[in-house]
Amino acid sequence: HSRCETPNDHVAHRTYGPALGAPDTAGVGKEVLVTSGLDVWFKRVAYPIVDRWYNKGHDHYHHDEGEGMDMYNVGKSRGAGGTGVWDGKQLYVGRNYASWKVLANGPIRTVFELNYDSWDAAGTKVSEVKRFTVDAGQDFDTMDSTFTFSGPSQLTVAVGLNKKPADKNQDEKIAVGRNGVALTQWVTQASKGAFGTAIVLPGASVITEDTLNELILAPVESGKPLRYYIGAAWDRAGHVKTSAEWQEKVKLVAARAAHPLKATVAP
Repeated sequence: HSRCETPNDHVAHRTYGPALGAPDTAGVGKEVLVTSGLDVWFKRVAYPIVDRWYNKGHDHYHHDEGEGMDMYNVGKSRGAGGTGVWDGKQLYVGRNYASWKVLANGPIRTVFELNYDSWDAAGTKVSEVKRFTVDAGQDFDTMDSTFTFSGPSQLTVAVGLNKKPADKNQDEKIAVGRNGVALTQWVTQASKGAFGTAIVLPGASVITEDTLNELILAPVESGKPLRYYIGAAWDRAGHVKTSAEWQEKVKLVAARAAHPLKATVAP
């Protein structure tokens, strides 16, 4: 598997697997991309688009033909919600996911896990299991990342947004919001519309940056999941039209995370 898509009826996140990270074979000319960053495919329709777009070919899904398009730039950044380990000065990141497992595949909720092999974080070997919970009707996916390491009692994990996310050949204007547990962007492009991205991290300790990314940080212990929420929306999809509307959606996600619904069963 070279890629793994997580689409609902609003948005699709995309991650990168082992086949895409494998070296090119002489004479083949296959795409090679090594990153644990997260991509976004922006949709304009409610029905599934992943297989349709792949069947049309690589060039087609980089153009909006009425269903949406792939126009988000990941490169060497964290993309729209990728993770890493932060040592106070530098970000240490893994490679493409090594394996995957589907836990639930219903029409309302899909849950699956990606396993990332260990990488070196300033002398500490760290691996990650990233669990996606994708719900219909939402602009955000729920993420549970479990990091495994030995040595330190805690590490600081960063979740990031690319500082230059606009499509190729698009002049971009980016408004960045750094508000407690929420890190947001609203990106206005020259001719391909505007889009928002966001991370809501309830346990956030600080918001910072490196050369490529806006970063929101939280402490983690080995084997204990870190829950956060990653979201994106395109103004041409109609769910969010303005930066102000995006900020309100992000605030609602943060409020729900801080005060989760609790259900009890009466005897």
